[in-house]
Amino acid sequence: MNLTAIVAFLLVTAKTVVHSLPASPNVILPQNLTNLDLSLTSGLAEPANLTDHSLFSIENCGVATRDISLLLYSLQSAVLQAYADSVSGVDSVHCFRSMFKSNDAKQAVQLVLDAIYHRNGRYGLLPAPDILTTPRIACVSQETVQIYIDLKLSYDPWQRCLTGSPSQSSIKGFYAEGTVYTFLCPEFDKQRPWPSQNHCPTLHYNQFAGDVNIIYRSYQIYTLIYELVQFYLGRNALDRDSNPPEALNWNDCVRYDTIYSVLNPSNFQIYTALVAQECTDCPDPRFAPFGPQNSLSSNFLPVNLSQPSNTLSTSNSRQTQVTAVGPDVSRPPAGILMFTNDTVSNAGVA
Repeated sequence: MNLTAIVAFLLVTAKTVVHSLPASPNVILPQNLTNLDLSLTSGLAEPANLTDHSLFSIENCGVATRDISLLLYSLQSAVLQAYADSVSGVDSVHCFRSMFKSNDAKQAVQLVLDAIYHRNGRYGLLPAPDILTTPRIACVSQETVQIYIDLKLSYDPWQRCLTGSPSQSSIKGFYAEGTVYTFLCPEFDKQRPWPSQNHCPTLHYNQFAGDVNIIYRSYQIYTLIYELVQFYLGRNALDRDSNPPEALNWNDCVRYDTIYSVLNPSNFQIYTALVAQECTDCPDPRFAPFGPQNSLSSNFLPVNLSQPSNTLSTSNSRQTQVTAVGPDVSRPPAGILMFTNDTVSNAGVA
């Protein structure tokens, strides 16, 4: 399995419509990427009217709903910055080579970023697998397991938030695999929305050095980007049970080869943070302590991307909208953010 199949999976469900992102340059892709691109640009027919599918749905978050909706607008601005930077590929000064290794990854990276920016919908996910549905965000409480009983979760989201994971004592949020939902834990509220100023790593013997918490790990915006990447990669994303397992340490992310980098959500999370904060000190994966002899190569992928089960679709809506449900919800004013063909107006990431 190779990048061809990955791009094929990402494209398998999307039908190209007018986008407000910059057009990707015309490139001749290696044969192993062609199928991936084709699968993202063709698929099941879209509904004639996607208005109802162009929403960020925020559920059961109470008075936090407005803050989350504003965060999502800033998230789209950060994703747009990363997309624009990715056009330069390995010539980017903001660590594209560190995170994705080669220009072969450009198409797949841009497809994921494009999907987040346009709120693309997917088929095949609970609670309504036959309906094209965009990502939904829900805040976790003790009642969540009953509220979302139709998701048929094998765990209690409240307990999952409290007990954390092997890599973290507590978790800020998680994507519920096989569903359209990203759940936000109480710990999410303890994070800052985004950095108040730019924080960048330094280089030490061709490795990232610095406090990951003040650079990307302690901010809501990058937590949500990580979860949305998981939504679009689906079961193909690396995780703690995959072989190889997901890499969370940023230098381990540099060590992964091109294919594993595209399948590793943290690579997107870190890359977006580095671009948004204009960071330019980037490890070169071609040299020690990385390099071909030390990188984790993916001659055989541990996932099967040749038969994608979900379908992406791109909304042609020009306005980001937010739908909120649940008791005591504060709805944000409509029309806060407008997209045009060339510009995006938003409170950028500081």
